[in-house]
Amino acid sequence: MSTSALPDWLTPPRPEGWFAEDLDHLPEAPKHVELWDGALILNMSPQRRWHHDVILNLQIALRDQAPEGLTVLSQFTIILDNRTRPEPDIIVTGGPVADARTWVAAEEVLLAVEVVSPESEQRDRKMKPPRYAESGIANFWRVEEEHGKPVVHTFERDETTGAYVATGIHRGSLHAAQPFEVTISLEHSNSLIKDKVLFGTDFPVLTPDRWLEDFVSREFKDEVRPLILKENAIRLLELG
Repeated sequence: MSTSALPDWLTPPRPEGWFAEDLDHLPEAPKHVELWDGALILNMSPQRRWHHDVILNLQIALRDQAPEGLTVLSQFTIILDNRTRPEPDIIVTGGPVADARTWVAAEEVLLAVEVVSPESEQRDRKMKPPRYAESGIANFWRVEEEHGKPVVHTFERDETTGAYVATGIHRGSLHAAQPFEVTISLEHSNSLIKDKVLFGTDFPVLTPDRWLEDFVSREFKDEVRPLILKENAIRLLELG
């Protein structure tokens, strides 16, 4: 029976464990490493396409609508204290972030967003929100998957208690007033992939009439409907 030793970089540099600054000196570590109360959290599972697309859709929408001077970053670490440095899926900061930086302080962050995945459920739902609130981050969004679609739970920090208060559960679209006025379609077909969706019916199993009835009932933007019904196909097939 053989045993394999852990790589040297997994050994803490001091008896009391890891400090936040240590994450900048782990060149052999996986791409996404978090620090929680002095312990490393290695995100080793491959990211699902759904998770990737939700982050990208939210990031693009937030960047497009953010007031001048605010910065939107994805998978960028926050130092909550000397021994805790998580990596939210998206953050919005109240000012610019220099190109050379690898972290921001909690007091710089206006919004933290976590997109829940199977391996992060406990952290995203139970561990991170109270610590974000304790650190003064004013807004927190948690994104869950429901029947293959994103559902955004929004929270705002109550200044009197220092805890988050739920402000809404958003399906299909999201409108929030904090940290700034923003409206986001949660249907990828309305935003991120609106130019990549084509009309299709599975005929004769599903007739065109039935498909169009379902299509009308969905929350597509008016400007997206003709793209799906005709214009994307014309462009793809070079019929124009």
